[in-house]
Amino acid sequence: MAGTSSSACGLGGETCQSCGPVLACFSDGACGLDELRVWRVQPVSATIAGDNSGRYWDPDASPPDVFATLGCPGEDDDTGGQTEVVESYTPSWSTGGCFATAQDLLDRGFGVQLWDQDAFGDESITGEISVQGLVEGHFTAGYMDVQASGGMLTLRIALQPQ
Repeated sequence: MAGTSSSACGLGGETCQSCGPVLACFSDGACGLDELRVWRVQPVSATIAGDNSGRYWDPDASPPDVFATLGCPGEDDDTGGQTEVVESYTPSWSTGGCFATAQDLLDRGFGVQLWDQDAFGDESITGEISVQGLVEGHFTAGYMDVQASGGMLTLRIALQPQ
């Protein structure tokens, strides 16, 4: 075997290793993150505080109508990364997100913000969060968790290779 494929990576007659679905096999026979590969960054779930600094999120005391906006390095469209709106204190999403190379995400991170959609204007649940500090382990795990901010207690972001 040549030892250069992600399913059989190695050199010098040593036992080859599988790099798995997200890592690449490099010429030195080692698996690692292909920094030029494009990744989708997508919010998948959150937990929202039960109230907005002592007030209801919505006038009828219903849960907030939550959506997220994302911005990746190199993307100019602020709404392209928007998720669908979900009325819940524990929303989950399958839409939205943005795209960037692993190198851009490692070097520059990405931005995310959560909103409560209201009839007379959207209300921010968080300020704009600049997410920095991604490492190879986030890509191999397929997700990262964002620290609590404002009315957001938890936020999970999926990282999906394209």
